[in-house]
Amino acid sequence: MIVKIPQEQINKILELFHQGFKTGEIAQIIAIHPKDMWEIFQDLNLPYKKGSRAIPVTTEQIQQIKDLAAQEITMVKIAKTINLPVAVVKRIYLANNLIPRGKKLKPLTEEQDQQVIELFDKKYGVRGIAKIMKISNVAVKQAFDRLNLDNSDRKYPVQIDHDKIITEKTCNTCKITKNIDDFRKKKRKIKTWNRVVQTYEGCCKDCERNYNRNGKPVRPKQPWYGQQIKKDNLSDEEYIKLYRRKYTKNREMHDPAYVLRGMVSFTIGSALRRNSSSKKGDSILKFLPYTMKELKEHLESLFEPWMSWQNWGRYIVTEWDDNNSTTWKWSIDHITPQSDLPYTSMSDDNFKKCWALSNLRPLSAKQNNLEGVRRLRHKDNSEKS
Repeated sequence: MIVKIPQEQINKILELFHQGFKTGEIAQIIAIHPKDMWEIFQDLNLPYKKGSRAIPVTTEQIQQIKDLAAQEITMVKIAKTINLPVAVVKRIYLANNLIPRGKKLKPLTEEQDQQVIELFDKKYGVRGIAKIMKISNVAVKQAFDRLNLDNSDRKYPVQIDHDKIITEKTCNTCKITKNIDDFRKKKRKIKTWNRVVQTYEGCCKDCERNYNRNGKPVRPKQPWYGQQIKKDNLSDEEYIKLYRRKYTKNREMHDPAYVLRGMVSFTIGSALRRNSSSKKGDSILKFLPYTMKELKEHLESLFEPWMSWQNWGRYIVTEWDDNNSTTWKWSIDHITPQSDLPYTSMSDDNFKKCWALSNLRPLSAKQNNLEGVRRLRHKDNSEKS
């Protein structure tokens, strides 16, 4: 022994070691450097236990652990009873050669052995039997050895229904029980077993056509998508411009709500600029109490028989014929004019009154133009007088 210490300290080291103390704890108690303690453990042929943060255990606590272990109380319950960490109790178990016992590790009864045999015949494995009987995997393995049940050929779980062959399945979306042929097959790879298992989709084929993966209805393909633009011999900027131009043109032809948003946004921005203000980058939809779809439906409910979204436009004198309704156009009219409700921001009360649904209506473009001219002339005459 390179490090010379008295025999009393050696006896103390052995006593503390068998009580479960780690090397760092013993070094602190006896006041020896940890490196010297390592040499002492080598000379005494003791395993070097690293760590110095373990909680010291008294002789009374060790005796109490032994008494509780003899009563077949689990290690976790003993730790709670003595108010010690489970790792410390486990250390005492190993130091004193105590066998962990508990309810799950008790020998199985004859009835339980018979149940194990029945479940084994139904192709259940160790984990399946342990889960059903609420016992540990170790107890099931011991029962297998005792009952001479060989499960070596069951390396992977058998994919069958233990009581019946699956012929029907309930759809997760429509909640209707249908034949298994109405569900699409899929393959799922289980990494733990390194095996590909064949299963069925949770959603039936009919619901897959009508709903997406999130369970929401699938939107039909919109007509404004149009044909795909080829990118041959085009730069990225040219391609983006051409795509946006084509998309906007097709969208305006088939979606009145899209055109309404652009028109309303432009009109509001012009009104704000006339009053030395702007939208400040905000969206009009944050301040309008309705959506463009609701505005579209509101205007359609007030359509006259000759009105449609195809003849929405401006009044052009050369194209208008009072005797031919196919040349007529209509526009959106404010019942209370915008000039009577000036606003400098989209949060003003006048803005809400001006753009309320009750203040908007479809009106003949010619009539709307004539009323606007009369209103301006009346305003000019009143200012001159």
